[in-house]
Amino acid sequence: MDLIFIYGPPGVGKLTVARELAHATAFKVFHNHVSIDCAETVFDFGTRPFGRVVGKIRMAVFEEAAREGVSLIFTFVYACPADTPFVERVCAGVEGRGGRVCLVRLVCDREVLERRLPHPERARRQDDLARNAARGRGPLRHLLARARTRQPER
Repeated sequence: MDLIFIYGPPGVGKLTVARELAHATAFKVFHNHVSIDCAETVFDFGTRPFGRVVGKIRMAVFEEAAREGVSLIFTFVYACPADTPFVERVCAGVEGRGGRVCLVRLVCDREVLERRLPHPERARRQDDLARNAARGRGPLRHLLARARTRQPER
């Protein structure tokens, strides 16, 4: 299993890029909203049980994909430093099974993001992000200072 881990701010085009990559490869898209939407049917966004369920869903999909040899493209909005353990766990899990991880950070001009964010599909997500900011959660930052393509040791 190989993993393309696409991260960046909301509205930057992660899912668009993931879908295009999927068309060009045999990789499957695992969009981060899939796990969020599932957990949100039962738990409020941002609560501890919500976070636990989202994490378990994601890790279960990564583990099963690795077991079955299904390569994935995963989209993610990274919050530093809270998400670092998750990212490291995912990378270690893939690499531990002989797979490779390619971390891809998407960026675009702030003006472009501001135009894209009011899109109806993103309205609910923006409300969620605003609630998180009001709770004192840190700003979105780049994934890891050492962000690079990870290669398994040989």
